Formats: sequence, structure tokens, C-alpha cells
Amino acid sequence: MVYGVNPASADSHARFAARLALPFPLLVDEGARIARAWRAGFWRFVRRTVYVVTPGGRIAAAWRGDPPVADILAAIRQAR
Repeated sequence: MVYGVNPASADSHARFAARLALPFPLLVDEGARIARAWRAGFWRFVRRTVYVVTPGGRIAAAWRGDPPVADILAAIRQAR
């Protein structure tokens, strides 16, 4: 399952998802609490971070920025 998480408003998420026709849900991280808990940001500064999490809840891979899709897909295959 893929989720996008961002501290922007629900309205902003809806416009963004519609514009890009995203095939996954965007979750509102009010107060950036999730970003802080996952060490993806602090206060209002959230850095793009991609995590691959195993079905058992272990973080199998993590990247800052915009990793190549091929790397993400390889990590997903290995995490199964």
C-alpha cells in the first residue's frame, strides 16, 4: 500500500491529488507530528522522505529527496 503524508491542508491535498491523478491516498499530517516521529522533518520543514515498510512494520529502506522509481520498486520486491 502506498500513502502520501504531508502537513498541508485536506483541501490542498485534494487539489494536488486530482491534478496529478494520484492512485494512492494523501494523508494530512496536522502539526507535522508524523514527520517528526518518522524523522522526516521538524516544525514546518518537512523533507521529502520515502520509506518502504515491510508487512511486519520494519523499515526496509529509506531515502531523502526523490529516489529513482527503480530503486523503490526493488526495495518493495525485497521487502515482501
